[in-house]
Amino acid sequence: MSTTALKLGLLAWLLITSETANAQHNVSRQEYSHPSTDFDPTPPWPPELAFTYHHASTAAEGYLRGLSSVIHAEGTYLLSRYQAAVFMEYAKSLKDHNHRQWVAFCMAERERRAADRVRRKEAKRLKNERMHADKYANAYRLTSSELDRSTGAIAWPAGLTSSKYEPIRSKIDELSRRGAATKASPYVNDLVRYVMDLQRELRSDLRSVGRVEYLAATNFLYGLKLEHTLAATIN
Repeated sequence: MSTTALKLGLLAWLLITSETANAQHNVSRQEYSHPSTDFDPTPPWPPELAFTYHHASTAAEGYLRGLSSVIHAEGTYLLSRYQAAVFMEYAKSLKDHNHRQWVAFCMAERERRAADRVRRKEAKRLKNERMHADKYANAYRLTSSELDRSTGAIAWPAGLTSSKYEPIRSKIDELSRRGAATKASPYVNDLVRYVMDLQRELRSDLRSVGRVEYLAATNFLYGLKLEHTLAATIN
């Protein structure tokens, strides 16, 4: 390879290295954007249109024409090679840009699905609360003689008056009075937990409790639990 071609190649390499370093510096300091499309490739045409190196009048002219042909071929090779390198870098930038768009789409889709799950969960919760409210109003609502809503006093049915249930009953009585006075959720949560404990105790004594008394006590406990749960939700 001639000295001129070597110098041209070195110059082109330095220019591309400098442009690449500047581009990386700008990307590191600025927000990423779509790669530029300002590069205009130069076609490797002959130095003069319709000019050829295929004839010469003298030996010296033929030598010089041959040397010029070699130099032109080397320059055309370098031009094509480095323009191909520019296009390769541009293709990498497009690939990186498309990858960033894909990542942004995946993150937006994940957030959309999470928001949709929250929305569906909230809709299901409201549906369950309405269902419980309807069930309570239709079948399990306690009468004023069973539960004094102003004081929280409870009139226990016959199936739950056994001395075995006295410890749990006393805790429920106290929490019911506190809950009626304050409507505070800690009291309601503890009350519901004790009511569920009493339901388990009652279920374990199913054989010793009459069927009618068992059903009445079960409905009463369910109504008591719904009464305080819905009251806390409304308030």
